[in-house]
Amino acid sequence: MYLFYHDLIFLVLITVTYPGRGVYISGLPYSLENSRILYRSLFYSLQKEDEINVWFAANVNCEVNVYPEIKKAALVNNTNLPLTTVLYDGSGKAHTYDLKPAEIKWEDYDETGTIK
Repeated sequence: MYLFYHDLIFLVLITVTYPGRGVYISGLPYSLENSRILYRSLFYSLQKEDEINVWFAANVNCEVNVYPEIKKAALVNNTNLPLTTVLYDGSGKAHTYDLKPAEIKWEDYDETGTIK
């Protein structure tokens, strides 16, 4: 069991028991960085850390939206500043993008999830 405190308000409790893992988060204020902590916690609790780099943007200020019905993915810059990020496609392959402020880049992908 691990226990972490930050400013005596934020609490994370992680338990590892056979066959699973539990994550308890309390008092976590919303921010882009904290949403990434929550996202990673979900993969950790499911024991799927090796799958986190699937349809994932390395820059916390970007998000990836995937539309399987039309085999398209949108990479969104959620800031008013230009930025660079790495997008991991559905097959886990890394692609580097330079995005303008508030830009949305649309990409087509194939049956394996690889961006064309």
